[in-house]
Amino acid sequence: MKKASILIIHQGALGDFVLILPFLLVLKKNYKLDLFCKGQNRIIAHYFKAAENIFPIESQIFSSIFSKNPDQILQDIVMSQEKILLFSFSEELKKQISSIAKKECDIFLIPPRSEKRAKIHVSRYIEKRLSEIGLLTEEICLKKPVINPHGITILHPGAGSKRKRWDIYSFLKLFYMLESEGIQTAFLLGPAEKDLFPILKEYVPQEKLFLIDDTLYLLKTLSSAKGLIGNDSGVSHLSAFMGIPTLALFGPSDPKRWRPMGSKVAVLRGTNGCEPCFETNKDNCSDPVCLSNIKPKQVLQRYKELIS
Repeated sequence: MKKASILIIHQGALGDFVLILPFLLVLKKNYKLDLFCKGQNRIIAHYFKAAENIFPIESQIFSSIFSKNPDQILQDIVMSQEKILLFSFSEELKKQISSIAKKECDIFLIPPRSEKRAKIHVSRYIEKRLSEIGLLTEEICLKKPVINPHGITILHPGAGSKRKRWDIYSFLKLFYMLESEGIQTAFLLGPAEKDLFPILKEYVPQEKLFLIDDTLYLLKTLSSAKGLIGNDSGVSHLSAFMGIPTLALFGPSDPKRWRPMGSKVAVLRGTNGCEPCFETNKDNCSDPVCLSNIKPKQVLQRYKELIS
């Protein structure tokens, strides 16, 4: 029997996208999935075979949706769907998609995260929404832990926002503590944290610095890692999803909402005494103890427990 077709449009960055990956893999069992997403996410979707056809959301084909005459290729894609899921906040996007979809097509606008103060994990919120519209008929399964005893421990000191970064000198102390324990360790830097390279190159051997701006290389590096220690970032989410032992350091963002989802994940936050403010305040407070109270010795101990 021919599978019904679902078009999924996701406008978010890496971390948001990784959180919907388990759901795509479940939906793919019962539906033919077409997907529009950002370039880096598109590579990841191809890698995990998350959809049959994967299109770049940055293309002129997609952006033409907001013009008077949408591209014919886009019209053909939209017209071929039984259902369309828009992971977006944009009512205007839903309006434009509705104008070219066939009348019997069900179109659902799903905000990619719940209300800012809601104490529900983003993945549970998405699960609830997909279940409400009758698309999710089975539980998602987390990948089995990937155990690479001879792999390198990856330190990822970046994040999509500098507000969420643990101090780089604390990362350096942790690096030397790990190495002294006989745990081979290296730093991973992507385009968002290149500003940290001048600091790290003064203290860390060149061969211990991975500068990665290629998503396939990132996936390869993570897949062979012993584990990863990083901030609340897209890379931490990707590592956790892949089953890599992942220790995520949280500060102003809320682990109850954004904890990486994986079969071998631990989270540290410097305090339980203050409300996470990342989504509600423009800046961190003058004394962000939620980050500064995380000590390298504490991180080392928790990581050793995680990989033991």
